[in-house]
Amino acid sequence: MARRTYRLCSTVLGVLILGALLQAANIDKAIADAESRRKGAESSLREIMAKSDPQIDQARTSYTTAASSQNAWLDLVCNTIEQGATAAPDMIGPSQAAATALMDWVAVGGKVLGLPVLKDSVAKDLQKAFTQNLIEIGNTAWKTYSSADEKTRTEVVTHLKTRLRWKTAQEVS
Repeated sequence: MARRTYRLCSTVLGVLILGALLQAANIDKAIADAESRRKGAESSLREIMAKSDPQIDQARTSYTTAASSQNAWLDLVCNTIEQGATAAPDMIGPSQAAATALMDWVAVGGKVLGLPVLKDSVAKDLQKAFTQNLIEIGNTAWKTYSSADEKTRTEVVTHLKTRLRWKTAQEVS
């Protein structure tokens, strides 16, 4: 009986550890994806600013809106972790706003760069994936770190801001 209980406990513990490792891997991938989008947006803006195109102002405005929305989402996530909030933040609205602004930037920036227009179905799928990615980052980061000690919360917030904070259009150019 004791041996079965030990095996059961070992199996349950193994599943929990594996689940935690997979969750950590998923959040790391989600953060890497969001960081990649940020770097791509900044690179595209630099390329646009180097052109003499009449749509530069529209592209700069669209980038600024996307950056502001992404940073508002990031501020929500970071403030929730910093404060050690006991209640989960509402990630849906800010994540949707950030993804919508990003898709507008993709459309405007792509047009100025002469890229083909995304089909509506592809754009919708991308926006849905971006929204889900941001929700996952926010919820997982809150769940994982909001009850951590202050030093750990500060380190996590610094890490997130370093990787995910969008530069202003002035900083990019």
